[in-house]
Amino acid sequence: MPDYAVRAAFDEVLSVEVDERLLALVPGTVVSHPLRGGTEVAVPATARNVLQVAGDLSRVATHLWGVAGVDPVALTIERLEG
Repeated sequence: MPDYAVRAAFDEVLSVEVDERLLALVPGTVVSHPLRGGTEVAVPATARNVLQVAGDLSRVATHLWGVAGVDPVALTIERLEG
């Protein structure tokens, strides 16, 4: 059961190929495209792997920024209640 959600937000809609790469990070990852535009990613994490997951998502965001010019807006770690 996840204890955290590692979230990333991008200011543009990502391609299907990028969505698939993000979904492959961890089972349970959710990629959404809000009505206001952009892409939001939520990756579940446990207390044991939260820093690893955040690092993986950060590397993907850095790659997208460097290769495709996609600006990451935010990368956050949220503790889930429950």
